[in-house]
Amino acid sequence: MSWLKIVYMAAIVPLLLCSCQRSFKVTAELKNLGTQNLQILYATPSGINDLWITSNNDVVEIKGFSEELTLVVIYNSHKQLIARVVAKNGDHIKLNGAIDEPYKIHATGNKLNEEWFNFINENDKIYSSNNESMLSTLIERYVKNNPQSIVSSILLLFDYPEISDKKKMEQLVSLIDVKARPASLYETYETLLKSRPLPTKKLHRMSLLSLKNKYDYVEYSNSSYTLMYFWDNSTDMRLTTFNLMKELRERYKPKRLQLIDVIMDGDTLHWHSTIGADSTRWTHYWAPGGPINADIEKLTINRCPTVIVGDSLGNIIYHGSSTAEAEDIIDRKLSKK
Repeated sequence: MSWLKIVYMAAIVPLLLCSCQRSFKVTAELKNLGTQNLQILYATPSGINDLWITSNNDVVEIKGFSEELTLVVIYNSHKQLIARVVAKNGDHIKLNGAIDEPYKIHATGNKLNEEWFNFINENDKIYSSNNESMLSTLIERYVKNNPQSIVSSILLLFDYPEISDKKKMEQLVSLIDVKARPASLYETYETLLKSRPLPTKKLHRMSLLSLKNKYDYVEYSNSSYTLMYFWDNSTDMRLTTFNLMKELRERYKPKRLQLIDVIMDGDTLHWHSTIGADSTRWTHYWAPGGPINADIEKLTINRCPTVIVGDSLGNIIYHGSSTAEAEDIIDRKLSKK
């Protein structure tokens, strides 16, 4: 090698290394991701970066810029969550797994993500059960036992079901060492929170497609209470929830409790056959467009499953993912009547 080439290489290598340090990269190889447009969101001090990137044959490569640790969120074109990681410049994070098994996805290339994803992997049954009480207890225990870990902050900010309980959050955050509370992550959470539409406190008249391929208006005044269950084909607990809804139907007549389920998938390819095999006695709907359906969007359904309980005036008395909690509220309300 000539001395000119040596000088050239000596000059260019630091530039290449510097370039890598000025960005982060996330490579996700996930079965059933296919080829589709993905929305990528991450926050920086200057605001939220909103990118659209196309996956190709189950693989997507995301590049971004953040000098401080931030949350990177990957959604599909229907605004359904696929995965989340924390990243900063210099990181190259790799995700492997399948999009229909979100709690079994593995992360490498960054210690924080590895610890976060390992925790989720080890407790995937609790995450997939949608039992918010069990998940809250699990995360609270981790925070108390790991006050020096940034993962405690990550779990509180991005996985903790009771994050809206300000008093509880303040108590838990106070248990975490100051060094394990990166300001950028807490600022990221606040920024993303402000960008989300707030959940409405009232159910509105919705037009949804029935099994008869006709649009119906959903009314609430004919029943004391209405339970609405929003699901998609990746929802592991659908059969369990449907069995619970069958029990509620046996317990309460339609005038006391209206039961509705709404599928949020982008198409209805298997919808009719799936529902037809369930021998259920309530109304089934499809929301064309899923979470971006004009009527559904007002309800701020960020994930499936979601359960909403409303009264005859449409006032929402429960909005969450726990069918057990919804059942408890319904039983308490209707036992008084």
